[in-house]
Amino acid sequence: MTQTQKVQVLLETLKLIPTPHQWRHDVSFDEACTVEPPYTLSCALEKGHIAVMGSYDNRSSVMNRLRIIIYVNYLWRTGIHPIYGFGKHSKTTHAEVVGVLQKAIKKKK
Repeated sequence: MTQTQKVQVLLETLKLIPTPHQWRHDVSFDEACTVEPPYTLSCALEKGHIAVMGSYDNRSSVMNRLRIIIYVNYLWRTGIHPIYGFGKHSKTTHAEVVGVLQKAIKKKK
């Protein structure tokens, strides 16, 4: 995965959850992605990967970068699976989700 592709995955993810109404955090672990919004953070990332790469890899460098950013900034909201735990946490806001994605984009450029 090139740097450009990594940024594209993150940008595609942001496009899928541009407003609080198109994002949701009430998700069950390993829940299948919905066809229509609202999307969870995990689902938006999966769809972003597929749009850019043609497949989804939950261990990609993009996902690892997000895990680190979430651990550093929101450790108390992570649980065993940081992206899922952060996205599901009742105190996590849409603005925080967007902020994590934007931080990852800045680190990839």
